[in-house]
Amino acid sequence: MMYGKSAGGRPWSPQSLKNILLSEATLGYLMHRNKPVLGRDGNPVKLCEGLWDRATHEALKKAVLDRKVPWTRHSNRDYLLTYVALCGQCHTRLYTQTSQDAPPRYTCTARNKGWRHAQHCRPAPLINAHLLDSYVEEWFLRELGDGLIYETVYDPGNGIPERIAEQ
Repeated sequence: MMYGKSAGGRPWSPQSLKNILLSEATLGYLMHRNKPVLGRDGNPVKLCEGLWDRATHEALKKAVLDRKVPWTRHSNRDYLLTYVALCGQCHTRLYTQTSQDAPPRYTCTARNKGWRHAQHCRPAPLINAHLLDSYVEEWFLRELGDGLIYETVYDPGNGIPERIAEQ
């Protein structure tokens, strides 16, 4: 029971189970936007005893994140905006279409799939892949091409400060 409602009885999706296993809420912390809430003393707020300890959590994280899903489908062609381009009307991801009689193109398939938020996505956007790729490449190089790129690198350390903070 949660928030006064009984469980709905639906099967869990693999992503839901993965999110639960990776969440630090299982360690007993109060969470907000997938991060532990810090108290006035700067330490994470602990609501209850965790389901497991930090070492078990890190081992679970490693085991879950190291798994490779064998059935992910990827295009055998390199398109610049794969997983990036969004429909201008319904804001869902654009997919690539290929055929023998037409060049590759990006198109929105959300309305065809019956998604409710895309019912007014007419006509479904369709643009030749080379046109959109060249336009975005030109824009990117014009706006960001000469800038410096900084990378933030996180060093997880050896885990001793986390164990000390939990005690």
